[in-house]
Amino acid sequence: MSKSANKKTIAPDGGWGWAIVAAHGIYFMLVLSIFQSFGLMYKNEFKRIGFTGAESSIILATNGGLCLLCGLINGFLLNKLGIRKVGYCSAALMVSGLILTAFSTTFYQFMISYGIITSVGIGMGMSSYSLAINSYFNKNRSKATGLAMTAAGIGIILSPQLVSVLLENYTVRQTMLIISAVAAHSFIAASLLQPVEWHAETEDLPLEVKESDVDDKLLEEKNNGNEVEDNMLSIRASMISLDVYHHPSDSAKNCKRPSEDASPMKRFTKSIINVLDLKLLKDPVFVNMLFGLSIEYFSDFNFMWVIPFVLMEKGLSVDETATFMSIYLIGDISLKFLAPFVAAAVKRSSRFMLIVSIIGVVICRMYLPILSISNKAMLIAFAICTGGFRGLRLVYWFLTVPEYIPVERLASAFGLLYTLNGIFMIFGGPALGLLRDKTGNYTASVILLNCLAIYTVVTWIIEMVYTKMKRSQASNDGSR
Repeated sequence: MSKSANKKTIAPDGGWGWAIVAAHGIYFMLVLSIFQSFGLMYKNEFKRIGFTGAESSIILATNGGLCLLCGLINGFLLNKLGIRKVGYCSAALMVSGLILTAFSTTFYQFMISYGIITSVGIGMGMSSYSLAINSYFNKNRSKATGLAMTAAGIGIILSPQLVSVLLENYTVRQTMLIISAVAAHSFIAASLLQPVEWHAETEDLPLEVKESDVDDKLLEEKNNGNEVEDNMLSIRASMISLDVYHHPSDSAKNCKRPSEDASPMKRFTKSIINVLDLKLLKDPVFVNMLFGLSIEYFSDFNFMWVIPFVLMEKGLSVDETATFMSIYLIGDISLKFLAPFVAAAVKRSSRFMLIVSIIGVVICRMYLPILSISNKAMLIAFAICTGGFRGLRLVYWFLTVPEYIPVERLASAFGLLYTLNGIFMIFGGPALGLLRDKTGNYTASVILLNCLAIYTVVTWIIEMVYTKMKRSQASNDGSR
């Protein structure tokens, strides 16, 4: 086997990485503040303009869904341009969209400015900052993610108060322009996104590996029945093939001829698969992980949206509901900060911790339909427990994919994940609305969201048990 030196980047796990944590926290603090405050700013303004409830919902759903649906394109852009350039593009689109939103007066203007331009900008940033923090950290990844999300969570608590003060002194248009100026701080965050190669150490790796050697190794792993390691090896094998491409052997050159003779449609399809790295979908463990994460994201996002309506249906006032949500968010932020230390103490994978967190969230949610608003102590306990488990869940949700996929392919993996999230959000959101209209309350919606979360837990446990049985069987066969 011929070999030559090649370099592999080693995550700094500190240093400038903490500036990346600050950038991640700043960006998501701004984004979450925008999501949180938009409805507060435009609830009465939409009524004054004459928008129907459906039109208002479409604007919000388009913004929430499109920022996730552009995930596949984001993966391609990150691989081509890098995290910093994509971060600048994100800031430019987001701020431009918000400024245009301030001057929008019709449904189509809001759809273009806030529903599309702002949304695409936010989506590009979400992918860029997520990739950045996972590129800079490996051993300390959970701590970095927990700190960044804790900082971002502060924006959720402070933004409603800020918007309320602004609306008391300025018009809606002026308030949105001020929010746009605040969002312009995302340019500062983008400036902190220095390429990881500037700060990381490198180690020598083989540049060329014979394809037959990789195939033999894959076959050996399959015979051992180690499905998880096999999946990871197949991912790394495709990474090695990128290096082989630059110094192909004679046999590799000969292998190119069939593709050159292939039809234009086949060549186009192959190029799309390579550009978007759709080969990741050949890994059944990753596909199961992908669907589970997307379904759980849909369940969590919509439950967060449903809680205030359920409480007000039970008789809580707007002020009491706001107080409940503040306590809920305090529990959320507190456990986000503690999540890395919890994981370090129990020494389990992020996926396992996510399963435990989801189970805790579901158990808490089950009490919502039967929760008595007259028992204030129970309301506070419910808010803290539900918010706390959600905080844990969110940190481990973001860490699950990076623990399984090599950092070189994280951009594409996150792109697939965000795209699937967007599909569930766009098509699943209206379905929940129809369920609410049919039943007349949100109880059925809460039950459905719990069932979706349970689905993720069940499918993941089945996969883990099956994998463990296969490994045990292979180990027993090997010892004979």
